[in-house]
Amino acid sequence: MPTSMRCAALFLAGLLGTGWAATAVATAGAGAGADQAGVEGDLKRMQGSWATDSFSGAPAIFRFEGTRLEVKAQEVEYTIAVTLDPTAKPEKAIDLKTEKSTIAGAVGKTSPGIYRFEGDEKLIICFRGQGDRPKAYETQGFEQWRVELRRLTPGDGDRKAEEKTKAVAPAAANSDAPLPDGWPKVTAPGVIEVKTYPKYRSAIVREKAISMARGEGMFFALFGHITGKGVEMTAPVVMTYEPRIVEHVGEKGEASMEFLYQHPDQGQVGPGVGKVKVEDHPAVTVVSLGVQGEINPRQMHELVGRLRAWLDEHRDQWVADGPPRRLGYHGPMTPVSRRMNEVQIPVRPAGGKSS
Repeated sequence: MPTSMRCAALFLAGLLGTGWAATAVATAGAGAGADQAGVEGDLKRMQGSWATDSFSGAPAIFRFEGTRLEVKAQEVEYTIAVTLDPTAKPEKAIDLKTEKSTIAGAVGKTSPGIYRFEGDEKLIICFRGQGDRPKAYETQGFEQWRVELRRLTPGDGDRKAEEKTKAVAPAAANSDAPLPDGWPKVTAPGVIEVKTYPKYRSAIVREKAISMARGEGMFFALFGHITGKGVEMTAPVVMTYEPRIVEHVGEKGEASMEFLYQHPDQGQVGPGVGKVKVEDHPAVTVVSLGVQGEINPRQMHELVGRLRAWLDEHRDQWVADGPPRRLGYHGPMTPVSRRMNEVQIPVRPAGGKSS
């Protein structure tokens, strides 16, 4: 998907998150909504506060009160109307309609899902951004997510957010979604290398006045395109930035986001759904820096600076030949600490012809 992407921090993307520590709700346990009219059965069992470490890759709080669900995660907040059908087969059904959100484009969308309890202390929900209801409790790329919730007790109100400094292995680049044909191995964390990508096809959205911290509008547009065209989500999601918005954090300028097609002859080039276009891209050589974990705009500025310093040291071999870009390989269900990214600058041999 995604995503991310991104990504990173919202139902449809885990790509744009910045650091956030979840705070457990002080009034854990059964909520006041349990006494409201119409709150009975499974909905009554859901009342109160639940925590998860599998939503957007960081601690998050889900609070059910009456027929409403409040979600706080990764600097993102939702208010969601909950509708249950405990008689549905083969799995109980849940519909999640977003009423309020800090994410543009999320309000009014309904996510179909399934749910089950495991005892009184664990609730598992699996949902899709849109389309058909899930058939199994499993995450599928950037399109379907499985969330495990554990009930909070009053004593959890003071617990600390999960330790973020643990040394963990990065997730495999294709663990959330498949890579395009011939895609090279992801650059290892902290390594700078030169490598070449094959020609590829992608769905792309461009914006003329946007900052690096925004991008959910482009993500939703691309997600709508691949859903409408029946195109499987792949990894990575590619974001390309006008150099000045990387150099001057907070400024607005031109940027693009791409969802890559798995095969270079898949679908047709030309207009896509809405403002999306489908385009072919030639093979490209880049200098690439592998990054594990999150990347916020300030970090992107610093990482591109590292690549420019490397190019200055190797100016007799390589020169920049395009704007900086970021490749995000994982969606919101991969923990932030394990997500892989690449920050890149297209290059050409020194003295060679520009592409």
